[in-house]
Amino acid sequence: MTYTMTETIVAAVLVIVAFSLLAWFIRRKRAHTLFRMNSMLERAGVDPELIESADHAAIIKAIRRRCSRCQAEDVCDRWLAGRYEGSASFCPNEEVIAVLSKLSVETSGGKSFRSAA
Repeated sequence: MTYTMTETIVAAVLVIVAFSLLAWFIRRKRAHTLFRMNSMLERAGVDPELIESADHAAIIKAIRRRCSRCQAEDVCDRWLAGRYEGSASFCPNEEVIAVLSKLSVETSGGKSFRSAA
């Protein structure tokens, strides 16, 4: 079975469009994950300088990885928007963020993560 030039071009364009949409979706998901992670750290009272320090780069990378694989995105978004009461026990990073929050409290007098809700 032979394909015409038009069919080949249409197929190639559809493949390019599919890959472009996939790349767009992945970039958008990464950006939203980063926004959600930063919002969670901010709400927990974690000092931005602590986040940006080279000493904590591996910890932040691990937090970002867990956040990107999280199955509770909807609950997280509602909690960050203030529409969900209680602690952030749904968050796979809760314990790590609590430790970072305590470090921030010790260095700058911020509020703790578990009392942020």
